[in-house]
Amino acid sequence: MQSETIVHSAVPLQPVRRWWFRFIIFLGLAAIPFFSRAEWYKRVIFAAGLAGWLGSWPQARIRGDRFERVMYIFFVPARTKRWALDRFNGIQPDSDPREIAEAWMFFGIWWLFWAAFDSLMPWLGGSYKLWLRAHSGRRVLAWQGNNQDHFQANLELLQRRSALPIDLGS
Repeated sequence: MQSETIVHSAVPLQPVRRWWFRFIIFLGLAAIPFFSRAEWYKRVIFAAGLAGWLGSWPQARIRGDRFERVMYIFFVPARTKRWALDRFNGIQPDSDPREIAEAWMFFGIWWLFWAAFDSLMPWLGGSYKLWLRAHSGRRVLAWQGNNQDHFQANLELLQRRSALPIDLGS
């Protein structure tokens, strides 16, 4: 039997985005224009835009018998959506590894930049997706990214914590 703390603790899907790491990157990049001769309002606009880009990301997690998706905007948790796990009847993986292979083959170095952007700006999306399919047929996007290891880890985590089967149908 599991203890109460294990059942109600939040287990995040991978990768876990650490706000403090992203904030350090933001501070380093936001400091650059403050050494320039640009007007102060342009510096502030640049810093605000950078905070919007680096300070916004989704984080999915399982808390007890619920699936949660938190959206951070400007480093602040702005919106949390929650769904009971018992309303779902399966996990639907959706991936097209050919897209990643084609990106590497045709774009070379650009694929590396895309991987960096996937880490810094995860809301851009990716080729790998995990959906939770409801009994009604509707789907909830649980995770999206470009990393196959994260895809596999999240699929296993969702299966283990929700006890839902993998649904390979469309």
